[in-house]
Amino acid sequence: MTRVVFAAAEAAPFVKVGGLADVAGSLPPALARLGASVLLILPKYGFMDPSAHGFEPSSEPLMVSFDGQAYPVRLWRGHLPNGAGQAGPPALWIENDTFFTPCQQAYPAEHPTFSIGRYLFFSECVFAALRHLDFRADILHAHDWHLAPAIDRLAAKRRQIHLFQQTGAVLTIHNLAYQGQWGDENWLARGIRFADAVTTVSPTYAWEIQTPEGGYGLDGLLRATPGGVRGILNGIDPALFDPATDPHLSAPYDATGFDAGKAACKRFLQERFDLAVDASRPVFAMISRLVEQKGLDILLPALARLADPQSSEYLNAQWVILGSGEPAYEEALEAMAQRLPDLRICRGYQAALSQQIYAGCDFFVMPSRFEPCGLSQLIAMRYGAPPVVRATGGLADTVTDIRDEPKTGVGVRFGDYNADALVDALKTAAALYPDPWRRMALNGMARDFSWTQSARAYCDLYEELASRGER
Repeated sequence: MTRVVFAAAEAAPFVKVGGLADVAGSLPPALARLGASVLLILPKYGFMDPSAHGFEPSSEPLMVSFDGQAYPVRLWRGHLPNGAGQAGPPALWIENDTFFTPCQQAYPAEHPTFSIGRYLFFSECVFAALRHLDFRADILHAHDWHLAPAIDRLAAKRRQIHLFQQTGAVLTIHNLAYQGQWGDENWLARGIRFADAVTTVSPTYAWEIQTPEGGYGLDGLLRATPGGVRGILNGIDPALFDPATDPHLSAPYDATGFDAGKAACKRFLQERFDLAVDASRPVFAMISRLVEQKGLDILLPALARLADPQSSEYLNAQWVILGSGEPAYEEALEAMAQRLPDLRICRGYQAALSQQIYAGCDFFVMPSRFEPCGLSQLIAMRYGAPPVVRATGGLADTVTDIRDEPKTGVGVRFGDYNADALVDALKTAAALYPDPWRRMALNGMARDFSWTQSARAYCDLYEELASRGER
């Protein structure tokens, strides 16, 4: 049995900001089902409620040395959920009143030096906790720049502490754009340099980050990584995202009841957003952080051309956008919604509403500048909403174009990153409604994007590293 320590800055359902949380929360139970022994370690931020998740505190604090001082930390023990109310793999929260308790959000917007220092400290806490628990890990699996310092420090720990002598190091890059830069020090680069294996969250993104265009200055280092960068596609929890059992839907449905259920959910969505209830008009939706990476700079001019009844390119469709992000994009979308009769904007994020949007929309739009993996397109397909995506990263790996594969295609793709290409793709999608839209939707619902295949790939990697023995 391979013993794996998962160390991350966030993990659902305890704390979630982005896709990293979905991976750190969903992959460990999938690994455990394949026989791995997994321990998840997280910071305990100030807003996290132990009682809500059944976590219990340790009796005495540990003292952790960092930057010439000793800091007390407390361990909270609990478990990840594993579906049907069952306890999944064990989880550990690390509490400290200096670095974590003051945080009322995972990534507060204070001076970045303090933010980086927090995760340098957290990395040291991981080793202190493992020594306290006498947990002999075969693999330390660290995620993104936040835990890259743990990879860097493991090299020294192997020499100094027998417990870590045979521990292998895996670093997963979820978004290369964030690197933990502190002066002349780049912590993600240090993690890459000392990792035994580097992975990322889709095969295409693994290739993209090794090019000068997508490497953010680290492409040479990544190309020189022994064994190469392995792209292992993320998955979703099919029990959590299931239109047949989703309690938030007005009419749950599966493939056999697709027509009636999807129509009812569309009608509910149109009424919810005060749009004309019209089955003949396709509803395009987007659930996203409203930032440039997600394609907002090309979406805005595309909407101006397609959603304005006075435009010569007006598309007889409806548009729903849920999300928050950069104030300039939020304000531009809201101003546009005030003058365009079929565009609705909802700022923020609401889990129940997002599920209703997936179920009620006809097409799901992801015009990303880059997308390491993307989970939204996987959820959209699960709910029978064909994606319209730019062919980048995980979007290229998961969405097949109906024009290229008429029998098995699940969506519409475009390549060039500009508003013209997006407009053409949206027009193409609208012309496919309602046929062969229905075939695309059912094809997407039939795809298997569970964690099983990805978990097997990680287990194979762990076993490969564990078999190398002493380092």
